[in-house]
Amino acid sequence: MRIPCRERKACPKFFFVLTKSDYLDAKELARVSEFDRGAIAERMELKASCVRLFSLSAKSALEAKEDGKAAYLAKSGLPQFESALEQFVAEGKGGLVLHSSESKIAFLAQDVLNQRLIEKQGLLSADSDLASKIAQFEREMERIAAMKENVEALIDSEQKKIMEVLDADLEELKGQAIKRISAEVLEHAKGLGKYSNQDFSAAIEDFRSEQVLAALESWRDSEEGKVSKEFSARMAKYSGSVDGIIGAIETVASGIFKVKIAGRKTGERLTLESDFYFKLSREGEDRESPGMELLLPSPMFRKIKTGKIGEEVLEDIDRNCGRMRYDFLSRLQKSSGEFKWALGAKIDSVIGGVRSASSRAAKTRGEGAAKTRERLARIETETAELVEIIGERGGRK
Repeated sequence: MRIPCRERKACPKFFFVLTKSDYLDAKELARVSEFDRGAIAERMELKASCVRLFSLSAKSALEAKEDGKAAYLAKSGLPQFESALEQFVAEGKGGLVLHSSESKIAFLAQDVLNQRLIEKQGLLSADSDLASKIAQFEREMERIAAMKENVEALIDSEQKKIMEVLDADLEELKGQAIKRISAEVLEHAKGLGKYSNQDFSAAIEDFRSEQVLAALESWRDSEEGKVSKEFSARMAKYSGSVDGIIGAIETVASGIFKVKIAGRKTGERLTLESDFYFKLSREGEDRESPGMELLLPSPMFRKIKTGKIGEEVLEDIDRNCGRMRYDFLSRLQKSSGEFKWALGAKIDSVIGGVRSASSRAAKTRGEGAAKTRERLARIETETAELVEIIGERGGRK
């Protein structure tokens, strides 16, 4: 029995490439492409027309580009592939990648700009005054560290609450699905006509597997949406909390170093990716075969076989509930860990930036007035460039 592939939801992100197409003539290439497209479509449960398959000859493309022969380049298939990729990046999902990159550039540019402004004020301060400001900043960061640890602990607590909801939903699934599917399989068995014992057994197992799989997939799709929505909503609160911590760091730095620096937002995107697949009790396992039972009279064999239906449905449901729970837990742990790391890294980056800027200022001042003037001039140039970069990124939003 073929198990539906959950990767079909992500298929629009896939580009399939058939390489070394120059080894085949046009007729052979068409036949191979059609076969591969059909195989991919079957595996991902899609229409063949939805599969993005490109035939490429890297060797021909390279030779064409080196010799400047446009006709040969087109024949290599590379221009078509590049065009499709460009369209993907410019539209739909690809647009998210560009937007994310733009946001990161703006964040980094603002971070560097803030550092340059702090460094500039440090260069303009007296040595004793700069040392006092650095010490004051470090004292304030002890308080910030406690705030950061509190947010991380709360994120762990939220994860546990989500798992409690998931556990309750799993128990509800078990209670409903086992009873319903057992009854459906038993009713199906009653309707089977003149089957041999072996065919009767296979028919029961196939039907049971289909019903179990349908129920589990339907529940998991629904639960995945619920958990993802719940996870994102809960984590969004802490993205805001981290924005507050970063804002506090920037406020402290602004007050201590007497410079106006712009605040930034974290804007983290959250995902719960998985490579999960269902495992039914007859797949890939050495199970006790009917053996001598197959030689029993049909009425007796059917009675024994139908008597095991409830047990086998329970086994399938229970096994996959455990696997689904582990999958959800692993994904939550991974995603929340990455979320904590990303937010923590942003906090550490802001703190590190202030420390780096102030220490550079102290070091430069120690090298004398000429070095200080040279560095101040360089900061003016860099500041203008950074303001231009931030303005360009802001104008594209």
